Amino acid sequence: MTCREMGGTCDESMTSNTPEEMMEHGNAHVAASHPEILEQMKAMSTEEVDAWKAEFMKKWEATPDSQ
Repeated sequence: MTCREMGGTCDESMTSNTPEEMMEHGNAHVAASHPEILEQMKAMSTEEVDAWKAEFMKKWEATPDSQ
């Protein structure tokens, strides 16, 4: 998946074996490359985080290698 596919702003590609691992890779990428987005993420409410996770899981399940 790319940063953009996970809600970010660039096309940096990341790979993982599990959705949890992908979220960890995404968080590390955002922290290193997009500090302004990291601040936005920190300000998200529980409901916003839950909505993001639900959308992320839909995208994860649709990726060809997630099966």
